[in-house]
Amino acid sequence: MTESGSHHANPYAPPWPQAGQYPANPAHPYPAYGAPGPYPGQPPYGPPATKPPLRHVALTRSLAGASIVVYLMIAVFGFLTFATVTRNGESEGSTFNGWAHWTSQGEGLPLTDGSHAVIFPGVLLPLLILFPTALSSILIMCNVGRRPFAAVTILFGVIATAVATLAVVNPSVVVGTFDDSSATFIDANYSFSPGPSAILAVVIGIVIVMLAIGVIAFGGKART
Repeated sequence: MTESGSHHANPYAPPWPQAGQYPANPAHPYPAYGAPGPYPGQPPYGPPATKPPLRHVALTRSLAGASIVVYLMIAVFGFLTFATVTRNGESEGSTFNGWAHWTSQGEGLPLTDGSHAVIFPGVLLPLLILFPTALSSILIMCNVGRRPFAAVTILFGVIATAVATLAVVNPSVVVGTFDDSSATFIDANYSFSPGPSAILAVVIGIVIVMLAIGVIAFGGKART
């Protein structure tokens, strides 16, 4: 045991803090011995780090809103002529719109020899494929996952554009037949040419893809 006043230090006594070892309280005139400080490897005390702000919020919302408007225009343009059906050897043909309604004759394709066919709405499939793009645009307008949902819009936009392009190249894809003899009769006696409704569906798909690319380009976060 070490006697009082001995010059030998007690090896089991806790070390006393030295002056300047801990940061002083700036509001107190005296240095604060034993004041708690940050642990080793811990950042200094201060306000919590904030996330960088979003860039071009108004612009990305405008692009997403325009995408929704353009999507709805497919349904409106569906009332225009989707295709013209011309019997071989005749100059005048019959037309039907994107909602499968005949606009220049009565309902049904003029067939003979017991053939039967039905016209399907040409704008319906692009509308269904592009529906996820409308939902994604709503979320982008709410600043939720702007770039990821813009990528989803691009994916479905490309698929819808490919489907609409197929209807422009071969408008007869919207004609359904019930047997092989009816399909053979239509292919041998009728020709189909695309109308403005089919062409505008392709244009709308391209526009939606371009708007989504704009969201990805301008939808990042500000640099800190």
